[in-house]
Amino acid sequence: IMAGGEILPPQLVQQYLQTFRADKPVMTNNYGPTECTVQSAAFTIPEHWNEAVVPIGRPMPNEQIYILDHCGQPVPIGVYGELCIAGDGVARGYICQPELTAEKFTEPQHIPAGKLYHTGDLARWRSDGLIEFFGRYDDQVKLRGFRVELDEIRKALLDYRESGQIIHDAVIIPVQKESDDQFLVAYLISDQKLKTRKMRGFLGEKLPSYMIPRRFIRVDSFPMNLSGKLDLKELPDPMEE
Repeated sequence: IMAGGEILPPQLVQQYLQTFRADKPVMTNNYGPTECTVQSAAFTIPEHWNEAVVPIGRPMPNEQIYILDHCGQPVPIGVYGELCIAGDGVARGYICQPELTAEKFTEPQHIPAGKLYHTGDLARWRSDGLIEFFGRYDDQVKLRGFRVELDEIRKALLDYRESGQIIHDAVIIPVQKESDDQFLVAYLISDQKLKTRKMRGFLGEKLPSYMIPRRFIRVDSFPMNLSGKLDLKELPDPMEE
């Protein structure tokens, strides 16, 4: 099984490994944007995998991956930065879009990689040489003057185990009211009714108060568009709950 296109939830990996354990399954987590044609990193998941985050692995043999800060300098191990790709798979640019090409495809002199594609994705190197994907720079939102990483909230919710309740998956979105009051809403897939007070207490031990969602909404599944991506517009309206 080769997974890709979205962050691979560890719960899904566990479900797959347990279901097909007798067949000694091989599951690979793949990463790569279309602009790099198309797989740039891969991680073959061990049979007894039991970690909270599934890495995207190491670069493919004909590509190089750099994780850079906002000044274009490599970040230390364990620090998040923008994932950038060089190598044989990198495209020439975007057809009839010279400005976008110049923004996304650069040739920095201090990196001996030739053309470099800036993915806009957040990632970090682990000490074992594997890469952890964190999400999009676009997923950072500014809430009441604070910079908020939505995927950090999601990962905290996936660790929730109070009263036997399991959160199978979560989506966090910012909501803007007409009064200019902006707040966070968490959409959660769970088999049980949500215990919001306990959830807020649990998150309060892991996150600052401004990162705790105001609303928690249980759904049976997340709506997907024709491309298989999450369709945010089809989520329940939090103002009607």
